[in-house]
Amino acid sequence: MRVSWADCGLFLLISLCWTVCSVGQLVKYFHGKAVFFLLAGMLGIAALLFGLRWLQSRRTTPIHWAWFAAFWVTMTALYAVLYPIAQSHIYGPGSDGEDALRVAASQMLQLHFPYYLRTYMGHAITPMPGALILSLPFLLMGRVSLQGPV
Repeated sequence: MRVSWADCGLFLLISLCWTVCSVGQLVKYFHGKAVFFLLAGMLGIAALLFGLRWLQSRRTTPIHWAWFAAFWVTMTALYAVLYPIAQSHIYGPGSDGEDALRVAASQMLQLHFPYYLRTYMGHAITPMPGALILSLPFLLMGRVSLQGPV
């Protein structure tokens, strides 16, 4: 199997996106070991892409839709397990991102400016207006946290 420039570009794009999204959390929780975890993540991305490319080279038919369904079922199951653990605050005060969406979106529904209030941790409301608008249907369903897996 030959590695193409497109494969290298895909690896670099995914690695860059993963690094930008996770470096803050890795530095926050792993301090001096963050570089090790970044490299381990990039190795995992490379292994995953190589494995998928290898499987694709052995197949003559396209990937079945059931794999995508299995992926989303797995992500939803992980959410159902990990979200209550995160909300239990066993590992610290946690995040107030969900509360910020809930508070601000409810203010928008009442036609008030959403950025005057604070979250339960005393932080300012930081989600941009687009995120608040997207959270409105989930607020009306009663669970802003469902916006994450969807």
